[in-house]
Amino acid sequence: MNPEIAHPPFAEAQPAQRNKLAAAAEATRRIEEGNRTKAAARLGPSTLNLGGLLPRHARYRGSHPALVVGGRTLTFRELNVYVNRLAN
Repeated sequence: MNPEIAHPPFAEAQPAQRNKLAAAAEATRRIEEGNRTKAAARLGPSTLNLGGLLPRHARYRGSHPALVVGGRTLTFRELNVYVNRLAN
């Protein structure tokens, strides 16, 4: 078991220290959440549609199953190739 999970850094701290550490952890969480939001905004709406997401998944998760119909499974890479053939 991860000791940080079993004993968070502020578990043994005095109440005043615990509040400061908890506030710092919350501030870090908000910053990270804001960074994720900014990253999604940078992607823009054009990449948040199927035409933008499918090639991205094909690149990073190409061998993962994307579509299962009956007994046939297409990976993201195979689906992307098929969709590109249909589109062009």
